[in-house]
Amino acid sequence: MRDCHARNLYHGDIKSENVLVTSWNWLYLSDFSSSFKPTYLPEDNPADFSFYFDTSGRRTCYLAPERFLDPGTQTDAKGKVNWAMDIFSVGCVIAELFLETPIFSLSQLFKYHKGEYEPEHAYLSRIEDKDIREMVMHMIQLDPEARYSAEEYLNFWRHKVFPEYFYSFLHQYMHLITDPTSGRTPVTAGAENLGESDDRIDRVYYDFDNISYFLGHERATQNAHPQYGSSMFPLCVDIPNNRHQASVTASQTVDDGTLIFLTLVVSSLRSTARATARVHACELLLAFAERVTDEAKLDRIVPYVVTLLADPSEVVRVAAIRTLTQVVSPLPV
Repeated sequence: MRDCHARNLYHGDIKSENVLVTSWNWLYLSDFSSSFKPTYLPEDNPADFSFYFDTSGRRTCYLAPERFLDPGTQTDAKGKVNWAMDIFSVGCVIAELFLETPIFSLSQLFKYHKGEYEPEHAYLSRIEDKDIREMVMHMIQLDPEARYSAEEYLNFWRHKVFPEYFYSFLHQYMHLITDPTSGRTPVTAGAENLGESDDRIDRVYYDFDNISYFLGHERATQNAHPQYGSSMFPLCVDIPNNRHQASVTASQTVDDGTLIFLTLVVSSLRSTARATARVHACELLLAFAERVTDEAKLDRIVPYVVTLLADPSEVVRVAAIRTLTQVVSPLPV
């Protein structure tokens, strides 16, 4: 949003259906519609809204309230979408991500415009994260002049909603490693596999030490947990510049940017061409398992490792058994 608005490009219809996410969690906005969909709509005739903005039939409405004109008000056909309108819609989408339900239907938005409906009491109070809740409330204010620009939201909620590593490292690195249009490597077409997924895994594998540093992880401890130290065979995580004995650490209580790299690795794992890349992926999963919650281990690591147990390569199957044993051993029964 910040980059689009800096180029005077405004979306005009941001909603959940127009937010696309890749398997490695890179987000795209689709259907930029400010050039052909009306900016202002009559409040007393929902037909235009249904035709232009409700193609899914969900009856949700994330258009800014100021885009609906009171009955009898002349519609300005030349009116243009502005950044404040987009910000309101972004706030609605963020709220739906955390609540798993839309916060405005068309009728609720009309009531909100008239001061007869409070989304904070109806929905937003259920968002556990205080900073997220406050940011969403700020984005969906009725007064468009009171909303911040996308750049201002990124700056004001830095260290609150948005972690520091997102600015200093993560966003740029993920763009570099996942951008298929950069021209640096050939792109697979049809059934041919030219190893893009292998390259992604290898890049994370060889950059793991720097990734750990920017995410704020301390180097893994060399000693296993006492409960398992005497009964488990010592297992070494073989990652360049970060070789260490796998530790059975206490479960993490919160997730962080590690999950983004974990998702990148497991999404690439399914389309690798080389056995060495899958072995490297197993080493990375071992290292990431030391830094995520038990729930993430069960949902995001174990299923992908289990699929490798049927891999045609023996070395991959051995690595999968080794990884699976280490990941599940400290989990509570």
